[in-house]
Amino acid sequence: MFVAALAQTAILHQYFYICFLTGMRIRAGLVTTIYKKALVLSNDAQGSRGDIVNLMSVDATRMQDLTTYGLIFISGPFQIILAFVSLYQLLGWPSFVGVAIMIVAIPAQGAAAQWLKRLQVKQMKIRDQRTKLMSELLSNIKSIKLYSWENAFIGMVTSVRNAELRTLRRIAIISALNTVAWGSIPLLVSLATFAVAAYAGPFAMIVSSIVQATVSVNRLADFLGSSELQPDAVKVEEVSLAPGDVVVQISNGDFRWAAKSVEPTLQDIDLTVRKGELVGILGRVGSGKTSLLSAITGEMTKVDGKVELHGSVAYCAQNPWILSSSLRDNITFFRKFDQTFYDLVLDACALRQDIALLKDGDQTEVGEKGITLSGGQRARVALARAVYARADLYLLDDVLAAVDAHVARHIFAPDNVIGPNGLLASKARIHVTNGVAYASQHDSLVFLRRGIILESGSYSEIRMKPETELYKLITGAKSLSADQSRSDSGTATPVNSEGVLIDEDEPTALKKTVNEQLKRRKSQRPPSFVSPETQKVLAGQSLGNAHKTMQKELSEQGEVKWEVYRQYMNAASAWGFAAYLLCILGQQVARVASTWVLKNWGENNLSQHPRPPGYFLAWYGGWVAGSAVISAASGILLWMTMALRSSKKLHERVRDRRSSRLGFLRAPLQFFETTPQGRILNLFSRDMYTVDEVLVRVWSAFFSCIATVGGIFIVIIMSFPSSVIVILPLAYLYQVIMRYYLATSREIKRLDAVSKLDFMIPILIFGLVRSAISIIPQEPQLFEGTIRQNVDPTESADDQQIWTALEHSHLKEYVLSLEGGLDAVVREGGTSLSAGQRQLLCFARALLRKSKILILDEATSAVDLQTDAAIQDIIRGSHFEGVTLLVIAHRLNTIMHSDRILVLDCGMVAEFDSPAKLMADPTTRFSSLAHEAGVLAPLSKEEQEQSA
Repeated sequence: MFVAALAQTAILHQYFYICFLTGMRIRAGLVTTIYKKALVLSNDAQGSRGDIVNLMSVDATRMQDLTTYGLIFISGPFQIILAFVSLYQLLGWPSFVGVAIMIVAIPAQGAAAQWLKRLQVKQMKIRDQRTKLMSELLSNIKSIKLYSWENAFIGMVTSVRNAELRTLRRIAIISALNTVAWGSIPLLVSLATFAVAAYAGPFAMIVSSIVQATVSVNRLADFLGSSELQPDAVKVEEVSLAPGDVVVQISNGDFRWAAKSVEPTLQDIDLTVRKGELVGILGRVGSGKTSLLSAITGEMTKVDGKVELHGSVAYCAQNPWILSSSLRDNITFFRKFDQTFYDLVLDACALRQDIALLKDGDQTEVGEKGITLSGGQRARVALARAVYARADLYLLDDVLAAVDAHVARHIFAPDNVIGPNGLLASKARIHVTNGVAYASQHDSLVFLRRGIILESGSYSEIRMKPETELYKLITGAKSLSADQSRSDSGTATPVNSEGVLIDEDEPTALKKTVNEQLKRRKSQRPPSFVSPETQKVLAGQSLGNAHKTMQKELSEQGEVKWEVYRQYMNAASAWGFAAYLLCILGQQVARVASTWVLKNWGENNLSQHPRPPGYFLAWYGGWVAGSAVISAASGILLWMTMALRSSKKLHERVRDRRSSRLGFLRAPLQFFETTPQGRILNLFSRDMYTVDEVLVRVWSAFFSCIATVGGIFIVIIMSFPSSVIVILPLAYLYQVIMRYYLATSREIKRLDAVSKLDFMIPILIFGLVRSAISIIPQEPQLFEGTIRQNVDPTESADDQQIWTALEHSHLKEYVLSLEGGLDAVVREGGTSLSAGQRQLLCFARALLRKSKILILDEATSAVDLQTDAAIQDIIRGSHFEGVTLLVIAHRLNTIMHSDRILVLDCGMVAEFDSPAKLMADPTTRFSSLAHEAGVLAPLSKEEQEQSA
């Protein structure tokens, strides 16, 4: 018997080791497969980030768990049959009674399993919804903080979480009944046949694992079976190219974003780009400029036509993607490092001075999404990465929108990047732009309108066709910019900003006029409107703290502190926890007592004065009934009280205890900028799944195991007191092995899923100031939902007000064309809209808010010049009368009408005065910037009087 038990232990634990190892490999394989699938999903099939996170963290883990218990479903029946045959040889026909009880219980368990499966499906859908909402909340946290929308989004998260808890409560009821049933059936069967059903115990875990795994398998199958990008959308050939060879050619191309959309987004596209050519793509907002680049990269569904690509591609997106690593890694992107070429790229992309300001130079960690860099720096880093790639075709999507005029001039200079002798001079380049400042430097220009190439040709050819829209777009920029630069006093001279064409073939009269007027004005240093105290503070600021870096994720070392266990017990209710331990203890006492009765019953037959069978049957039945009642009580305490309470309380640990609000949303914006979104999202997905489902089962198994082992030891010692000599050394050996195992296992689990739970960060004046301010950020942030929800997330405006805001934002016509109008669907991150349309939607949001302070951070950088001019007219019109405007802009003509201009240099105030006075002094930084952009300042009142 001893040898058999020893062999069973060794074989059983080898079985579990193989199961754990297999489960780990299955989970790793599933996570990798999900990631690869996410990279090739078509636009129709693309899910939210929250859905994908749940598939990786929850569903993959459930498949891992199935390998541990799933095979018992195969071996279990064999064990039961073997035990039944042995029992039948001992007892005969009474053994069939126990089998009958088990058979009767099977349909009930099957019904419970089906009910549990339906609830699991519902719960996973709600969990996906909650994770998706948290993902959007974190992605758009800047807009939420700036608009003081925390309360609105707290309500959304709380509502979804409450729905999840209601479903979890129903699952808890079934789990409690399941625990009671599987805990009672062995005793009931034992009552009839002396324990033939003792092998049925593990089936409670089997049923739960199989039901959960079935739900996860269906979800994984749906995701992995989703449609992918069209494999034959682009025909790619790696060939050696000579100057003038075709790099990309589109013939009669029709493309659409959604495979089921009625009309193609791009129609009848014919485009040929050769090696060494620079092709400019122009058009109004939403005309399909970015879509054309996406069609070349194969991101769109090709309906008709042919796309041929020869060589490699480097894509520079309108919203640059930055890796959370060093600046050098972002540029080289882990390619072989070439110091000479790397230095050339830094100089060409005007990054040398920026690197000199960084604490660790190009080894500085730029953080998630490049939060340590400005918008212009991110754009130049992305451009440098593309240049360093040494590709054959460069797709440049409005790369100059986020940079200053002098930086744009530097990038387009003849010997730098895009110019005729620059680093990309020998490459094929497609340049999407909303400005026409450098139109003359393009080999050809293409004008898009509503997805159709309306006009194309070289710059000289366009100038010979004054009736074309492209000609009007180019030549109309001068008048638009001149109108924008008029001051409130009236007179203004012509301007030439990024939006104005400087024709190299035309006389440079405009530049001469600028120089003459600058010389004519008084040369004096303008007075500063910043107090001396403020200047001292600004001058004393260190740049070291300005460069925020990502907070490194930390984990505890060594044993888990008792404080952690105490906090969980308090969350689950300390009194409930104590009551549950008493129930477990009482249940084990009842089981030991019933076993003791069976032992005495068996010995009774050998006694000289045997007791009647009814005596033992009554005692045994009483202990079985008591065990069943206690089992029911423990199941209710565990699932209905402790599990739900801990899920609710631990989710609320990220809330402010005084106001019951999500406390982490009250954290400063710097916290979100220096904490990876994935870390916070993991807290609300993987960790909450652990709290909701895993921890409860683990605690139940742990205490049940302790009680069972303790009961067994007690029975053995009571029966054979001398066994203590063997038990004590074995217990010591077990403790040594346990410590050795935990030392590694604990750290591996921490590495796998460490999360920072301490969100109790000091907050100052929550929402009071921000609720009175509106801001249009440089990177427009939209939420998954509808047009209405994005313009008015707080649901405080009626339809008429929303339509008015959309009309002033030049989006009314576009929204009317959408199916559903205001209820048209906006995909996660606003990816169903162009960058310009996203900016305009944010502008409509600010218009609707009617705040007394409006901040525009490059609010029109992604729109065309006509739309920009119209918006500038609205900003200076009666709609914003009495509103304080803080405008951050690289298009200097958009701020020339301002009352004051603040010039910053290296994080400090360099100049602060009226535009006229700053332009009057040729030594000012602003004057230098304006001169490079070709902007002429409005005349001051004194100058107007002198000229009169």
